[in-house]
Amino acid sequence: MADPRLVVLTGGGEGADGTFRVSHEAASVPLARRALVRELDRCGAPGDAVDEVALVASELLGNAVRHAAPLGPGSLLLRWRVLPGAVEVEVVDGGGGPVRVTTAGPEATSGRGMHLVSELADAWGTTDDGHGRRAVWASVGTARTPVAV
Repeated sequence: MADPRLVVLTGGGEGADGTFRVSHEAASVPLARRALVRELDRCGAPGDAVDEVALVASELLGNAVRHAAPLGPGSLLLRWRVLPGAVEVEVVDGGGGPVRVTTAGPEATSGRGMHLVSELADAWGTTDDGHGRRAVWASVGTARTPVAV
């Protein structure tokens, strides 16, 4: 039986890209990470990038769950695309505060996610569509090519 916290909207076919609808809850983050790894492995993503992309996607999803509003009925979108030499991933949410890299103290229990993203990704950023949707994207391998929100 499929888990309702993760719905494959596109992917799983011949293409090297896809979209998952993910519930806006912490328990959905590891489900999405495992599904993303399966999809990246299936379509032949560079092996050394798969683990990094999975970690980046987990951080972006975790941040969206903690700090952003959901899209519509309590969900987020996780999009991915495999390109020659690179993997791009983005999380689309309902917007929230600014996305920024912070410096967490040694005793802090959070605040390191975007620092990890900035270290692992060759590029990352945000795009707002003007209608309350925000995409936070990262590219591991080479610079980003635009993905429409």
